[in-house]
Parts: sequence; C-alpha cells; structure tokens
Amino acid sequence: MQQLSLLPTTMATEPEPPAAGVLGEMAEVFGWDAAVLLCRRYGGHEVYFAATPAKWLVDVVGQEKAEAWSQLHPGERFYLPKGVVRLRADRNRRILQMRRSGISVSEIERRVGLCRAQIYSILNSSP
Repeated sequence: MQQLSLLPTTMATEPEPPAAGVLGEMAEVFGWDAAVLLCRRYGGHEVYFAATPAKWLVDVVGQEKAEAWSQLHPGERFYLPKGVVRLRADRNRRILQMRRSGISVSEIERRVGLCRAQIYSILNSSP
C-alpha cells in the first residue's frame, strides 16, 4: 500500500511544482478536480485499482482516464487522504507559483483542470 504525502517534493525553482506523490499523478491523469473528488468520496480509505477500471472510478473520472490510470497502476492499492482543504491549498499554491514563474493562465488551466474564472479567482485572492 502506498500512502499519499502532502509534503512538497520539489523546489520552487521548477516551472510547475507538482503535487506530491500519487496525488500529483492522479491530478495529471484525472485533472485536479477529479483527484479532489476522489479524495472527498474515498478519503480516509485504502482503494484498489484493478487492471480493468472499476465502475466507481469510471463514474468519477470517465472511462478514458480510468483506463489510463489502470494501465499505469494495475492491481495497486493506495490510501487516499481526507484533507481536501489541504489539497486545495496545495493546488492554489501551485497555481500561484506557476503564474509567478511566467506560465500563462491558459496553460495553467490545462495543467490543473480548472476554468479561467477559477484560476483568476485564486490569483486575485492571494496577497
């Protein structure tokens, strides 16, 4: 079983600081909102990802993304965190770091899976 870590694993000098561990992978494959939704629904539990995607996973992320994840992690178990507030704070911090490093809002949208209005809301709410 792998446990998701919420501690940063990269230095801020990288163009796009990824979320740590499996959470970062999930966000890349599913998009940030779907990764957070998985944590909301299944956080605090160990989940099993079969070689063939389960219906619960397809219902959350869609068939194509569920199949992509199942190919990457067939037969693996992961512990999903319950701390969605902390996950969202990590996502917002990553968005701010990306923008400060010169990445366009359009590219940030693509990387984190949020719409332009959400990106601007996060950028405008930071000091």
